[in-house]
Amino acid sequence: MSLLIRKAEAIGRPLGDDRFLVAAEKQTGRKPKADKRGRKKNGEKSALSP
Repeated sequence: MSLLIRKAEAIGRPLGDDRFLVAAEKQTGRKPKADKRGRKKNGEKSALSP
């Protein structure tokens, strides 16, 4: 258990089940889960692109 806490703390992500993460997203307006890694494929746009 302590290893999971250390890992979550090291990467700056909250530790909890899906219900907790959904509630955290609603309260903060930010996504607590990490997005897909890597470069965007053709047709995918980031939130910053016009």
